[in-house]
This record gives sequence, C-alpha cells and structure tokens, in this order.
Amino acid sequence: MKKFTLIFLLITIYSYSQDSYNFDQLEADNFFENGEYKRAIELYDKVILNSDNDPYNYYLRGLAKHNVNDNYGAITDLTKSLNLLKTENLEGNWAYQKRTFKTQDGYMNGVGMSFIHKYYHILFYRGYSKYKVEDYRGALQDFLNYLKYDYTEESVFELLAITYYALEDYKNAAKYYEEAIKINPENERSYFFLGVSYLETDELNKGCLNLSKSGELGNLKAYELIKKYCN
Repeated sequence: MKKFTLIFLLITIYSYSQDSYNFDQLEADNFFENGEYKRAIELYDKVILNSDNDPYNYYLRGLAKHNVNDNYGAITDLTKSLNLLKTENLEGNWAYQKRTFKTQDGYMNGVGMSFIHKYYHILFYRGYSKYKVEDYRGALQDFLNYLKYDYTEESVFELLAITYYALEDYKNAAKYYEEAIKINPENERSYFFLGVSYLETDELNKGCLNLSKSGELGNLKAYELIKKYCN
C-alpha cells in the first residue's frame, strides 16, 4: 500500500511541477508580448532551467535581451536557438500561436503572439546585436545570410550599409543605402547617409545630389553638409 501511495505522490509532484513550468512559460510569453522584457527574461530563465531544449524559448529570451540592450546575452541565446533548430532551411514559422497545455484542472492558454516571425529572423536580431557590440564582420555575415530569405526588409539594408560604413567600405555602404531607398523612396535618412558615403569616395556630384534629396525630405542637417562640401 505504501508503494502505491509513493507512486501517487510522485505523479502528483510531477504534475504540479509541469503545471508550474507551463504557467511560467505562459507568463513569460505574456510579459514579452506586453513589452515587459526584464520580467519576461526572469521567467524564461526559470523555464529554460527546467527544460533547455526548446529553441523558441531561447529565441524569445534572446529578443527580450536584445530589447534591453543585453547584446552579449542576446547573441548567446539566439545562437543557442539556431543550434537547437537543427536545420539549414530557416523558412519555417515560429509557433507564434497560443501555447496550450493540459493540466490537472483542465487547460491553460497563453495570449499568443501578435506577430509572425520566421526562423531566419534570428539572423537579423543576432546581426543587430553583433553590430551593437562592434562585431561588424560577424554582423555582416548574419545580415547577408538574412537576405537569402528576405530581400524586402528596409532595415536590413540600412544596417548592412551602416555596418559597411563602420568598416570604411563606403562603396558597399552606398550600394545598400541605394537598396534601402528602392524599398522606401521617402526615407531622408538613407539619402543623407548615401550622400555622405559618396562624399567619402570623392563622388562629389552624387553625394551632393543625395544630400539635396535628403534636405527636400526634411533633413536640415543635409544643408549643413551641402554648404560645407558642395559649393
């Protein structure tokens, strides 16, 4: 009789532990969704401590760390997520729908994520975090790999351009600012830095015309450079 009592007790403890784990996971998702990233990180820490094989949890904790400027932590978590995926094809969607878990008392439901992320978004956020810690060549590799999956994201082209600029590769900086402008022709910031990139390569006419376009779109700083370099 004692044996069956012990087995029942162990099952109860295990079920309670699973419910607690699932609740922490749902709460972490809720905090993440509401932009409370520090609280989300605290709960993802607990979740990952109990189960460290879910790439989605590492992905979300990595994004949360990115959003609170823990860039080194973000790089580590996003790399772990990528390794756990164990796939070379990053076209898949994250399971952004509501997480639902069966419990002793029924079911627990999360709020679900309001965004759709692809696996390859790991590359964007890891590259951005690498840029922030001045790992420029590592950032370039991630951004360029991202472009194999999506060639429509303006911010990726801008980040590529500014990373090349940081490496003093002004021709490639200009190339990717031009790509950003193709996507958004009203972005005064891209025209401004495209103009600066051309000035760095001594292409005065192209530089000044792009600065002028930036000024037309409302960037008054462009006129300061025009007065200095274009007259």
